[in-house]
Amino acid sequence: MNFQIRYASSELTDPVLAVAEFARQMVPDEPETVIFFCSPDYDLNILGREMQKTFRCPCIGCTSSGQADVESSIAAINKDATGVAR
Repeated sequence: MNFQIRYASSELTDPVLAVAEFARQMVPDEPETVIFFCSPDYDLNILGREMQKTFRCPCIGCTSSGQADVESSIAAINKDATGVAR
């Protein structure tokens, strides 16, 4: 299976705006799964709600304290419906 990574990120501190910004970076792809890492500084309840509203696919995420270069941001990769990670 051939994998190609699709990476999107946002350094916006507002979780609503951050999710919207990196979702725009994934267009026109309709991801099958989103894997994301985010700063623990976000309001995680709001971030989770926005992820559910924005993506119709499973979203798997965790916080990071800089290990994945997301000290004050959110970053994600997605796997599209064809089975190729982008």
